[in-house]
Amino acid sequence: MNSYLHYAILAVSLGVPLPGCAAAHWGVATSLLQPLWGTTPSAAGITRGREAIEKARATVEDEREKLRIEATAAFFEPETDQVRERLAGWIAGMEKAYQAFPNDLNVATPMPFHA
Repeated sequence: MNSYLHYAILAVSLGVPLPGCAAAHWGVATSLLQPLWGTTPSAAGITRGREAIEKARATVEDEREKLRIEATAAFFEPETDQVRERLAGWIAGMEKAYQAFPNDLNVATPMPFHA
């Protein structure tokens, strides 16, 4: 992930408005998704993730970003506390993004594996 996106995510997390930056809002939601730890975010984290996804959806124009946003949305939308159910949606969404953009390393390597 590039440093611009890191700063954009930080800015949005701190309440700095970036109305046209879908990736920053997606990044806020994605930062709450921890597939390596197998834990579900708290209720407040789920709410924050859902809100960030809605802001991302409202501003996304790029198809690659849209697919990544929808993959992350699939994690936050289910009404369950079962992380496996949430991760199944995210995995399916990332697979769809990968099928559409197999040569894009930002899609081929899920966010938690970027540094």
